[in-house]
Amino acid sequence: MNGVRSLIGEYAHPYVYLDEAVIEQAGLDGVEESEAVAILLRECPGICAAITARVTRYAADRNRLVEGRELHNFNAKRSGDLYVVLDSNAYVSEFDGPTVASNHCPPRNYDTFVPIFFVGSGFEAKSVSRSVTPYDIAPTLSARAGIKPPAGNLGNNLQEVLA
Repeated sequence: MNGVRSLIGEYAHPYVYLDEAVIEQAGLDGVEESEAVAILLRECPGICAAITARVTRYAADRNRLVEGRELHNFNAKRSGDLYVVLDSNAYVSEFDGPTVASNHCPPRNYDTFVPIFFVGSGFEAKSVSRSVTPYDIAPTLSARAGIKPPAGNLGNNLQEVLA
C-alpha cells in the first residue's frame, strides 16, 4: 500500500495527480498504477468513486451519470489522472488550503441547483421548475431588453420570466 501511496503527487479536488517522476524513474507506464491508486481511493471512507483518466479518455460510450458528468468536466491538458467523487453530503476540508464545499460539474443532481433571480421593474415573482442554467441569464435579459443575445450564447430564454 505504501508503494501505491508514493505514486500520488498531488490532490487538488476533485483530481488526484500521479507523481510523473516516480512513475518514470520506476520505468512504469502509469496505466496500471493509476488503477491501483483508484482501488486504494475507493477503499477510503468518504469516497464514493475514483475514476481514472484512462476511462474518461477511452470509454466515452459508458453512460453512467457520474462518468458522463466527469467526461464533460475533463480536459486532457489540465485534469488529473483520477477524478474523485465524494460520498453524498461529504466535502473536502483543509487539505493545505481553503475548505472546498463545492466544485465544477458535480456528479449529483442536487449539487447542480443554482438559484437565479431577476429583480427590477416589470419582473413579477415567478418560479421555474424545469432545469435551467446560468447560461440562460444572458439570453433572457437580452430578450427582455429587445436586443440580440451575446455571440457564442449557449443558453435559452426563460419564457416563464419573460411572460
